[in-house]
Amino acid sequence: MDMIIVILAAGLSRRFGSANKLLYEIDGESLIHHVAREACSAYETRVVVGHQENLIKGALSDLPVSFVYNPDYEKGQFTSTQAGIKGIDKPFFIMLGDLVKIRRESYLELSGLLEGHDAVRPFYRGVPGHPVLLAAHMAKVLLQCPANYSVRKALEGRDVHCHEGLDDSWIADMDTRP
Repeated sequence: MDMIIVILAAGLSRRFGSANKLLYEIDGESLIHHVAREACSAYETRVVVGHQENLIKGALSDLPVSFVYNPDYEKGQFTSTQAGIKGIDKPFFIMLGDLVKIRRESYLELSGLLEGHDAVRPFYRGVPGHPVLLAAHMAKVLLQCPANYSVRKALEGRDVHCHEGLDDSWIADMDTRP
């Protein structure tokens, strides 16, 4: 199935300290490069940028990604979601730029579960995670929501397939320095 992955990489990384967490290197590779590399190995990938746009673009210059600039990135994560999904007419993933344990296989595992549902949401021990996979028609739904909304709120009352994962990769983000 043809899909697109939208990586949210526009935020300020406030909980990480003064540095941009997406540029933090582990084993010689920035977090955002690792996340985007894995995404590109599965599906077409679009990266939403804002804060330190040129640094994020530079970190990904060797990968086949497209970029979308979110001028409202300081207003919250959902504004990046809305900027990133404009014009999408196929199923799409919403992925956070700091989930370092998500691999190509993670996307493929979820993509096989979407048929007949509005969305697929991974969980680990009952905690909701990412990436969230949404049916193509959900782009219009999300674009009609207020900017202070969230994907979680938009999915309330919808047909969401909840997929319980076997490990913490769905929820293991990097909000603070290791």
